[in-house]
Amino acid sequence: MKGKIVKKFEKILVINGKRHRLTAIAELEDGDRVPRNYIYTFSISGQLDIYAFGAWHCKECGQITDRIIKHFPELRPFMALHLCNYKGQPWGAVENGIYNATHNKDYCMRELRISDEEYEKLLPAAQLNDKLYFKYLLFKLGIVDRWKREADEFIKLLLPEGETWENPYNPIGEERPTLSIGAGDKYYVELKIKDGDYSEENVKKVLAQREASKLEEERQRIIDKYKKTIKEARGERDVMLYILDHGLPVDNVIYYQHNNTVMFNWMDYGNKITQEQFVDFVNALEYSKLPDGILFKFGKN
Repeated sequence: MKGKIVKKFEKILVINGKRHRLTAIAELEDGDRVPRNYIYTFSISGQLDIYAFGAWHCKECGQITDRIIKHFPELRPFMALHLCNYKGQPWGAVENGIYNATHNKDYCMRELRISDEEYEKLLPAAQLNDKLYFKYLLFKLGIVDRWKREADEFIKLLLPEGETWENPYNPIGEERPTLSIGAGDKYYVELKIKDGDYSEENVKKVLAQREASKLEEERQRIIDKYKKTIKEARGERDVMLYILDHGLPVDNVIYYQHNNTVMFNWMDYGNKITQEQFVDFVNALEYSKLPDGILFKFGKN
């Protein structure tokens, strides 16, 4: 069989004395998607209908996982393959795996379908944020092969007995890439392993250095932030003192740091200066005592 596979599972149930129909749809498809993902993907969804007034009416639908595995136990081993590709690989196995491994162990184990022991072996690669090493371990630990076996078993369940599935896409060029590792990449990682780059001692050293660098960067960020704040405060102070020292009030003056502009009479209320006072002040400006490029404006009189 080529392309989309769909298998429907259905049971009639009695819940709280009412007649119900539970339907589960398991499929491997891509051709019906708009836009296409260009890779065949598994999905399992369900719908619970209630019979009333002579017709069936939808009561629940979507990812009703608990109901599906309770009444269709044959689907239980494959529920975790929902949204995995036809090789059983989760979306973003490397990128998402690294993030989840360092943020939420249980979620990572569930999404990657790995054991506690496998998680511990993958963790150093995740902590180092080493995508190639993480991918290498997925293959080396046999996880990718296990995903493929699980996917093959699911496809077997979905197909009529005796049939096989054929991928309509050309894996080279036409299909979205699946997880793979070349001989060159394997050789490169294995050289690093041999050199001790991934030893427990070296991983701890690298992580400690990164933490120290991160701390220093944060420290410098704080210094730079307040250095800028201090510079801006001094600039505003000097401008206001200059205005005050040259005979004008500053209670209705504002200095806009972002565009280096001073506005007189910026408020509709309060003390205001006259147009003549403003002109006299501007004509007598000593720019060498003021911030470069400063501009003075006269607001409402």
